[in-house]
Amino acid sequence: MKRAYHVWPPAEDKILCAIYASHETIASQLHLLPGHDLQSCKNRARVLELKKAVRVVETSKPVIVAAMAYYGVRSAPDLAKLTKTHIVTVRRIINDMVKADEAHIDGYAPATLNGMPTRLFKLGPGRNAPKPRTKTPSERVKAWEKRQDPEELRVRRTRYATRRKAKLGRLIPPRDPLTAALFGGA
Repeated sequence: MKRAYHVWPPAEDKILCAIYASHETIASQLHLLPGHDLQSCKNRARVLELKKAVRVVETSKPVIVAAMAYYGVRSAPDLAKLTKTHIVTVRRIINDMVKADEAHIDGYAPATLNGMPTRLFKLGPGRNAPKPRTKTPSERVKAWEKRQDPEELRVRRTRYATRRKAKLGRLIPPRDPLTAALFGGA
């Protein structure tokens, strides 16, 4: 059973201070604090009044450029995982590189569940690929409905309608035979 609060010994506090002093993400260094999740580390850091080290763009750019040269076309989240650099730093560096014509948008990965396609970057000058049109909410609903089993979808909608009527007080449950005999049927 998981306890509600874990007492932090001084040794773990020192490790947490070192994590917050480094330029790597907190999530990538959680292995140093077994038994703690990201939220508990953030809560303890707030108690200790720790501030995360400022992300260093100058030292991160060569690492990102080397990763782009080695791995080829990659998205910003992929590069953040490969280089263990914060996603905000990676996006800032790549956007600056695109503006300076040191890299370009080679294409877009298929849209994820939220309907937004992911940009894929390539090292070197070039023309940016045109951004594909994103799906409207109604198009996403239609695509979701196509993936569903029609009978299951019908049952789900019927249950939803019944719960909605009951919540609004418009659904009167049927009376059992004894109650109907005593008080009248409805």
